[in-house]
Amino acid sequence: MHWCEQQLIAIGHPSPPNAAEFLALGQEIFPTWYRDLLYRARAHSVSGLEPQLALAPKPYLDVDELVRSQLLRDLGYEIPP
Repeated sequence: MHWCEQQLIAIGHPSPPNAAEFLALGQEIFPTWYRDLLYRARAHSVSGLEPQLALAPKPYLDVDELVRSQLLRDLGYEIPP
């Protein structure tokens, strides 16, 4: 995670990513900064340098509502308690 944060700073991404950056009608689905981050991650992985990168385990979600709620929060909607 620290490596990713450092790379986001290096490519000029101003804040932690949020879902709204990937959801836009009539526009790119993958922002340019995300493509740059993927390129850097692949190059770093091939280089064998530390830290060694790996995919994070998928969280266990047994209810789709949890995902929808988080997405709506990231888009700026208030979710009723």
